[in-house]
This record gives sequence, C-alpha cells and structure tokens, in this order.
Amino acid sequence: MKKILLLATLCLPLLFGGCVKRVVSNTISVYGFVYDYETHEPISGVHLTLSPSGKNTDTGEDGYYAFNNVQFNHDKIVISAQKSGYETTSRTITLPKNGESQINFNMKKLDK
Repeated sequence: MKKILLLATLCLPLLFGGCVKRVVSNTISVYGFVYDYETHEPISGVHLTLSPSGKNTDTGEDGYYAFNNVQFNHDKIVISAQKSGYETTSRTITLPKNGESQINFNMKKLDK
C-alpha cells in the first residue's frame, strides 16, 4: 500500500503537469541605431521595415529606432533599412529568447 501511495504521489504531478496550459509571449522588441558606414555618425530619417509583420518606423536625429511589442508567428524576421542616397540594407535575425534584441546598421552611401 505504501508503494502505491508513493507511486501516486510521484506520478500525479507528471499527469497534471501535461494539462497545464503554458502561456508563452509571442511579442518581441527590436531596437538599435543606424550609422553612416564611413563617418560612423548616426543617420536620421532612415525608414526601417520589419517583415513579416509589415511594421515600419523611422530613425530619429540620433539614429535610434525601435519596434516594441511586435506580434510574431515565425522564428526569423527580416529588418530592412533604406534612405535616399544610401544602399538599402537588410538583416535576418533569429527571434531572441528573451523577447528583445538590439540590431545596429551601418549604411553605405551610394556611389555617384
């Protein structure tokens, strides 16, 4: 009888543990800075797009951008940065486990 009671005590948490619904956050925050490749100065007015969500934003005067609390259903995302006079740049990243990631860009000026 003691063995059955001990076995039941050990197995019950395993049985009910499988029934617990786990809530996993499916939002991320991605932020960073965009710099000129040659001068290392921040670039303002860079248009950034986050795919596949379609969210977009522009850098401020300090070159900073942020995508906060973006919903995702994929394990990778693509961030594209574009500005007139510069080469368009894209980065593919694996989604961060902690829900946030800093991604900086260095953009090259187009040859004239």
